[in-house]
Amino acid sequence: NESTKDIWQHRNKTPNHPTAPHIFSITNDAYDALMFSTKNQSILVSGESGAGKTVATKQCLSFLATVSGSKFRIEQKLLAAKPLLEAFGNAKTIRNNNSSRFGNWMQVFFDKKKSNLHGGRITTYLLERTRVVYQSPQERNFHIFYALCEDIECQERYEIGSIDQYRYFNSPSEEVSDIDNLDVIRDAMSELGFHDSVQEQVLRLTLSVLCLGNISFTKKSRGSTVASVEELEKAADLLEVTSTELMTCLTTRTLRTIDGNITGELNVSSARVACDSLAMALYSRLFRFLVEHVNQLLVGDEDVTESKFIGILDIFGFEIFENNSLEQLCINFCNEKLQQLFNFSTFTEEEQLYRSEGIAFTKVNFINNQPVLNLIEGQEAQGILPLLDDACKLGTATEANFLSQVVKRHKKNILFQTDRKRRFQTAMSFEISHYAGIVKYDATGFIAKNLDTLSMDIVSVMSRSTNGLLSELFPVKESRPARHIRTQSSRVKTITRQFREQLQNLMQTLTATDTRYIRCIKPNDQQLPNMFESAQCVEQLRCSGVFEAVAIKKTGYPFRYSHKAFACRFSCINSEHKYMTTSKDDTRSRVAEILDVSNQDFSDVQVGKSMVLYRAKEHRMLILLRNLALERIIPKVQAIIRGFLSRNYAFRIRRAEKEINNAMRSGKCDKIEAVLEKSRVDSYVFDYCPRNADVARQMLRDLREWERLDTLLIKIDEADIMDTSEGYQRMQQIYSEVCDLLETHTIKARLSPRNYYGHRSYLFPNFTEDQLDLKKDLKEWMAASRIGELEAELLKQVSSQLDKFELETLIKEAHKLQHKSELVKEGADLLHKLETLDSLASKSVQTVSRKGLEKVVDLADELCQEGGDIVEARALLALDTQAFLEQEYLRAKQVGDERRRIHREIRLLMEYKYSSEPDDANVEARRERLAHVISASGRSHRDFSIENIKNLRSRDSYAKSAGLLGLLRKGVFKKGMLMYTSKDIPTSLLVCAEEMYLLENGHEMTSSERSNKKERVKRFKNKALANFRNILEYCGEVKCEDPDGAARKILRRGIKAFEAGDDDLLVEMYLQMMKQLNNPVGRSEMTKPILDITNRFVDTFDSHRNGSSAYANALALMAMMVSVIPLSTKSSEYDPDDGSITMEDRVIVWMLNNMLTTQTKKYISSIHNVKYGGIPKRIQKIKKLRENFSRVRGKFSIADESELDDGPEQENEHLYLQRNT
Repeated sequence: NESTKDIWQHRNKTPNHPTAPHIFSITNDAYDALMFSTKNQSILVSGESGAGKTVATKQCLSFLATVSGSKFRIEQKLLAAKPLLEAFGNAKTIRNNNSSRFGNWMQVFFDKKKSNLHGGRITTYLLERTRVVYQSPQERNFHIFYALCEDIECQERYEIGSIDQYRYFNSPSEEVSDIDNLDVIRDAMSELGFHDSVQEQVLRLTLSVLCLGNISFTKKSRGSTVASVEELEKAADLLEVTSTELMTCLTTRTLRTIDGNITGELNVSSARVACDSLAMALYSRLFRFLVEHVNQLLVGDEDVTESKFIGILDIFGFEIFENNSLEQLCINFCNEKLQQLFNFSTFTEEEQLYRSEGIAFTKVNFINNQPVLNLIEGQEAQGILPLLDDACKLGTATEANFLSQVVKRHKKNILFQTDRKRRFQTAMSFEISHYAGIVKYDATGFIAKNLDTLSMDIVSVMSRSTNGLLSELFPVKESRPARHIRTQSSRVKTITRQFREQLQNLMQTLTATDTRYIRCIKPNDQQLPNMFESAQCVEQLRCSGVFEAVAIKKTGYPFRYSHKAFACRFSCINSEHKYMTTSKDDTRSRVAEILDVSNQDFSDVQVGKSMVLYRAKEHRMLILLRNLALERIIPKVQAIIRGFLSRNYAFRIRRAEKEINNAMRSGKCDKIEAVLEKSRVDSYVFDYCPRNADVARQMLRDLREWERLDTLLIKIDEADIMDTSEGYQRMQQIYSEVCDLLETHTIKARLSPRNYYGHRSYLFPNFTEDQLDLKKDLKEWMAASRIGELEAELLKQVSSQLDKFELETLIKEAHKLQHKSELVKEGADLLHKLETLDSLASKSVQTVSRKGLEKVVDLADELCQEGGDIVEARALLALDTQAFLEQEYLRAKQVGDERRRIHREIRLLMEYKYSSEPDDANVEARRERLAHVISASGRSHRDFSIENIKNLRSRDSYAKSAGLLGLLRKGVFKKGMLMYTSKDIPTSLLVCAEEMYLLENGHEMTSSERSNKKERVKRFKNKALANFRNILEYCGEVKCEDPDGAARKILRRGIKAFEAGDDDLLVEMYLQMMKQLNNPVGRSEMTKPILDITNRFVDTFDSHRNGSSAYANALALMAMMVSVIPLSTKSSEYDPDDGSITMEDRVIVWMLNNMLTTQTKKYISSIHNVKYGGIPKRIQKIKKLRENFSRVRGKFSIADESELDDGPEQENEHLYLQRNT
């Protein structure tokens, strides 16, 4: 994909064509530095919340996973860990839709000797637990909760309600991330080795957090009790504890004293706090378990303590919210530490380096944030976090006392402010001036959040859960003696203390690495693409110290090497390799000589005491000179290495050929095999092997065959030949193997003189004449001991029994014994007939082929065979013609033989539903036959009439729609509804489905529904009237400049109706055509059949008066319609299940009964072609359609049934048959 293409573009970049700046380039530099140095690397991704740190981290991981690879798919597991941790640790905030609510330090370990991935480790910092129970307005909870609530399978299994039913949600479930898809999370867990049972436990515990939030409490006489028992039981079921225990631990608290335990009742607010504390503790411990499991999988059994690594830090961005608490203070404190590291590595270290090397430089002023760090964590100055720890140790201190201590120590600090009268809303607020801006904090809840303690009652209940994962998350600690209870708070390691220790370890690790920075800039606060607010971006760059870093890089020397490293890297520039300094230890002088011989201006290159420092301009020139030198040097080195490899390879080939020749002269298999294995040469340089290797391999195969033959002959010589079936079978097997070996090319050739392989001495195993005679005698004995018994059994089978299996066994045995006789020949003929009968019977019954069934019955009578398919064949032949045809139709449909099914369906329709003589010239005889067939099918002749179409408009309604003229001439309109007319019709001939529904249910519909239905009815009638107008235009009844255009409109209208599934419009169009063809005057005045309708009969409006011309044009238009437009959108089959008469039936019967043209069969064939072959992809020109109709053939009808006898063996796709109906 495009991402992989970009990765390899930055990985394999050409030296003289630098690529555009990208995160991949930074990661590639870190990867190269790790491979070519011993120092570990780190990449720090920083920026405000919503600036894109998470995406940048993903790109770094994707680059390392793509270019390095691993032995145990570590790179895939690293990539899979990211969506899992995002699902449980990321959430939507007002600044970011996928904000990381925890810090993430990911170490990617690499093998010492190779460059592939060796393992990984993830360290997380300060998960924002309070988000589980509270979110600010317009923010969401963690992604995993929404993924669970929106998954259909989880909704059904755990009876999960909608989002708005849970107390821990305060915003609608808008999908903001792919992490909301539970399938993605499950796939990541499976990739990371989570067993299905563990995945189930994780999801149950996550859902239990939501259920805990829905538990409500009510006041009672003493303390409180649970008000929502149903929610309590649901949470207890997910936690796999009893509801009684869960309610007790949430509404009571046990205090341990010297005198014993005291149980007290909790009020409603305290019970709510205990329930929320359990939810937060459960979720945070579950998140910690996921991280530990991932680390265990990434490291496995490998020892990564001494492996090199690249660390990627994706830490929370600087946060300024409307309500900032302890979490935001810790997050901003971490960003201050990282900013200090950036300042130290960019400014302080840079200045120290220049001073130590004795190089002049311009000092750059930068903002030092050490005073802010002293304010927050200073030990001597009693920082805010140490004072908070002291307050937690007392056990009785409050947030007010804590804040008063902070104000007392830092009221004169300009970075600290507590002026409540000016802007603060509460007395617990204070401000700190950070490097990124002033932040107002609320100290309410600082002590409770810092202690993070759960009552032992809750821990005890959770540890007794039958859910193994939950009991593991809440282990029961050993009880302490009562005398230690008073000092227990002093031993608790607070949250801030743990965080500071983790942060200190991280700083030490980062300091020991070669650090690279990715500074993410947020372009706007509206989270919109292609919107760049320059003032906001400049402010972020200024606060983060990027301007100062650029300034020191411009005035300083960003490229530096030690004297030895510079001389080693750029010594190739001196093409003569002649130096004035003879001592290799005097690298500083050698550096100066390299710069002098380059003939370039390197006056700005600073040669310090131990290092060479220079800027980008000199760096580009040095790299260019080095690349040009390497282009001259590398071909020479390649030539030398290739020459050495070729000479060494030729020496090994000659030595191998000599050893192979010696082994072949010995004639021993084991020696040849050993020397071939020894002389096998890897072909990674030259695709060549010893010339005599193939000959030696063939000789080894031949010798193996000779050894096997010798072993078999020894067995024959030693075998105990007895006149028993077991002995005979054993000797027969040995004899067969001997014969097979003697027929091989190798054995035959070696029975002739020696030197087959071109060697003087080829030692074969002895093959004596006595052994050959023994083989001959064995053959004669085997034949003599079996022939008499074989003849008797054959005679028995031929004369009476005719057991096919037994007869086949006897014939095969006779052929093996090379026994030939008249009895054997007769048995073989009978066996052939039996096999033919079985095959023909199975095939004919399967296809219901009459000719095949007749052959089966005749052959069965000849061989006196019955049973199985033969009985079924006789039963099929006993059926009458119609029943037999129906069996053929059903069997073809069952086996998927479309060719035969379509043919039988058409024949059944024509023979037993319409007429058996569709092309009979005698019209009266055809009508009588049609009436007879219709009455024989149980239907009356009127059933097929178009008058019986279900939704046909009544004649009264038709006349009424003509308005006043219809009232005056009502009888004329009623009589002429389905008769030819040269005028426009007043309304549609068919009542569409919407109009029918409106007539039947209009009184129950609302006014808007009735209006909608009436609009649809109006559109249908307009289409019908427009279609009839086009018919009149084409037939010459109405003056028209482009009659062919009118025909094209009709055909397009029909195709659109078919594609839209509008059966009403299709029926309306064909009804209109049958109305215009119901023209007695036109039929009677036609002096000859219409044998050629390739040209229009009427060309002018005035020439239609004779009537026959309009009738001829209507016939041509009907021909084009049946060639293009199907009669229905439903592919009906012969004899529908509901016994209904289809529109296709009515049209065909109408054609057979009313149309006088001898081309009726072409119309019916066209109907079948469109029905079974599909509508044409495009409409041809009208003239071309008329010409094609004169040559139309029935692709789906066959006159000669013999063509279908072999149908099942042909491909079912051959549907276009080449016979007329």
